Amino acid sequence: MGSLVAFEAAARLGSFAAAASELGVSQAAISQQVRALESYLQCALFERSRQRVQATATGLELGRQLTRRLGSIADTLERLRRPSAAASTVVLSASSAFCHYWLAPRLRRLRQALPGISLRLVARDPYVDLESEEVDIAIRYGGGHWRRLTAMPFFEEAVVPVCSRTYLAGTGLPRRPADYRRHTLLHYDSLNANWLSWNDWFAAAGLPPARIETTLSFSSYQDVLEAALAGAGIAIGWRRIVGRLLADGKLIALSDQPLRPRDRYWLVTPRWREASRAAQKLREWLRAEAVAEPLWPPT
Repeated sequence: MGSLVAFEAAARLGSFAAAASELGVSQAAISQQVRALESYLQCALFERSRQRVQATATGLELGRQLTRRLGSIADTLERLRRPSAAASTVVLSASSAFCHYWLAPRLRRLRQALPGISLRLVARDPYVDLESEEVDIAIRYGGGHWRRLTAMPFFEEAVVPVCSRTYLAGTGLPRRPADYRRHTLLHYDSLNANWLSWNDWFAAAGLPPARIETTLSFSSYQDVLEAALAGAGIAIGWRRIVGRLLADGKLIALSDQPLRPRDRYWLVTPRWREASRAAQKLREWLRAEAVAEPLWPPT
């Protein structure tokens, strides 16, 4: 265990000297612990030179995993040390776009409804691993089947192409689904197989696969929407995320007949841990918000 702690600090800080300073031991002790771990694993975790040490690919992967898990242990110990504060703290996780566009505008109302709850938001793409991180509730999109997790229906989705007025002023309105292929389409490289792509949208419109003239691809859906707001192109708009942008006129829906995916959003909780009273209250509040929000059109 001492070797793992010493190695994690060295990998995270990129220096044996910095790890020694953080842990309050000598640099020689860090080097000895790391060598003992390398001997046990029978592989090199660092490339060493006179000037510096640099983690190998194996070292980087092991370091990331240890940082996550040791951080989770530290969070658990802190909650056990301060049980009264932990009982009122809820960790809620969702995608970065969902946190930014759906959750953030509701935080003031949430604070008024649940004044005694301390909330920690974890915005992450892709979704967090509830088994390795201390998350009480996660908002996920998909079919509702996740190993060792309890999934409660949250709300359905509707999908429609969206863009800004600035973009339309320079290109004109696409009149038919086939017209979209001549426009700049903003694409999200999602790791979620349930997330609809432009090819899925074309297929739903009854069009065969075809080469799209111009696309811009992003690794974050939040960046897709920021590009759409800036007039860079047309995005696939997920109503629950873009609803406020449509209601405020910042984005325009290019169809009044949205596509209804079969998948939906779920409130997901770990089966191996009983939900605290604070987590139960937050889950009830989230479901009430979902019931109060119409699917289409956005208000």
